[in-house]
Amino acid sequence: MAYGLIPRTFYEDGDPLDAMVLISEPTFPGCVVEARPIGVLEMSDEKGQDDKILTVACGDPRNNQYLELEDIPQHLLDEISEFFKTYKRLEEKKGTNVIGWQGRARATEIVADSLTMFRNKFGYK
Repeated sequence: MAYGLIPRTFYEDGDPLDAMVLISEPTFPGCVVEARPIGVLEMSDEKGQDDKILTVACGDPRNNQYLELEDIPQHLLDEISEFFKTYKRLEEKKGTNVIGWQGRARATEIVADSLTMFRNKFGYK
């Protein structure tokens, strides 16, 4: 799995929209991966809403069978949730509140909204 952002998005926490990419090939900082959203982990942190979009790399032969959130093994979803519940625990005055998983429709809606927020904030068409 790779972690990064969705380009030309702006979200409620003041950052680009975060994305996790199920991909079987190695990646590197700054690479661009074409991926499709299949779900979202709704959560917040000290800066506000901080949802994480779960995506699948397009054309990845190991993961291309994942079309919906329900296709992902529950154990993997639980591992991801647990990571985001605890990863800021040792940082002073920081923490997270994991709300839960939502499917592809909600993820797509969040991506569309964050693209609009980017255009509105930075004046791009």
